[in-house]
Amino acid sequence: MSLVLEEMHGPVLVLTLNRPDRLNAVVPELFDALSDALATAPGRAGAVVLTGAGRGFCAGGDIRAPKSDYSPSSRRMRRFYHPVILQLDALDIPFVAAVNGPALGAGLSLAAAADLRVASENALFSAGFAEVGLSPDNGATHHLVRVLGYTRAFELLLGNARLDAERAHEWGLVNEVVPAAELVAHTVALATRLATLPGVSGPVTKGLLKDSHRRHLVEQLELEAQAFDTTSEHPGRAAARAAMADRITSR
Repeated sequence: MSLVLEEMHGPVLVLTLNRPDRLNAVVPELFDALSDALATAPGRAGAVVLTGAGRGFCAGGDIRAPKSDYSPSSRRMRRFYHPVILQLDALDIPFVAAVNGPALGAGLSLAAAADLRVASENALFSAGFAEVGLSPDNGATHHLVRVLGYTRAFELLLGNARLDAERAHEWGLVNEVVPAAELVAHTVALATRLATLPGVSGPVTKGLLKDSHRRHLVEQLELEAQAFDTTSEHPGRAAARAAMADRITSR
């Protein structure tokens, strides 16, 4: 059984974590399979959607899994988990999480790493690290601060907040909430729109946004100017401009 299912929907690669009997809880082999799928994603897709099989998105670390030989635990994190988080961060194509159920612990970290998050009405978000005396992992302290801000991230990671889909939307953790039966189709449609933007506006804009918080305004303005040259001179931009002109003149 493949631990990560891969399916192309037009320009969108849908990756499904596939341990439904364990709510897609994390074991090293699952992250190895996810890493393999992500390695070729940019060459064959214009966007990636990540979801979970069955009732869960990802229930965090599998506490029932056989004990690993990797000790201390940080060795296992560096060997299996960090490479996947870095691969997700390096994607220059849109990455959207379709959160179909519980996203707990490492599952919350995976969802937080996405550019956008769409949740079903059955979604649930919780960190749970502090409850068992652990510190967060898989980039949670990086991505959640960027998504939620320091205070909300603190509350989620140390206050043991549990967010249902609607509350997660109120907090800004998810972009929208849709019925469970429509989740994947809706998210694929969203990802398709992002994947088919004209020219290179999508990846260039994502690159500008990603590290803007680390840059001075003067540097960001210069990068925007350089990016504008790149996007305006791309052949896809000319075609999009001509199509828009045709629509205006035909009204």
